[in-house]
Amino acid sequence: MPSRRGSSLLEVLVALVVLTSTLGAAAGLVTGAARAQGLARQRVLAALTLAERIEALRAAAGRTTPRCLALAGGNASSPPVTETWSVTRSGAMALVELRVRVAGPVAVVDSLEAVLACD
Repeated sequence: MPSRRGSSLLEVLVALVVLTSTLGAAAGLVTGAARAQGLARQRVLAALTLAERIEALRAAAGRTTPRCLALAGGNASSPPVTETWSVTRSGAMALVELRVRVAGPVAVVDSLEAVLACD
């Protein structure tokens, strides 16, 4: 029986196909993970912006007598974030509606409704 030295062309081609498909799958995973991380970053930015705005409105409500006198709707933009808010007063309460849009490859929009005590 003759000894085999080296590899046949077919074995090399099969090995290359397996290697190429494995590397392609790994590249797809890395790309998907990077995309998910970017989207998560946008969502966190939206949530932090909402929290900061509602705290600023709560502080503004407490600076006037009677409370909530100076609250009003508005908007602000600091790329990539755009925010809008409205205030509806009703008796001893104010309904605040906030909306934040974070621009990116896929825009993220988040919103929040809160009731502030105005007594």
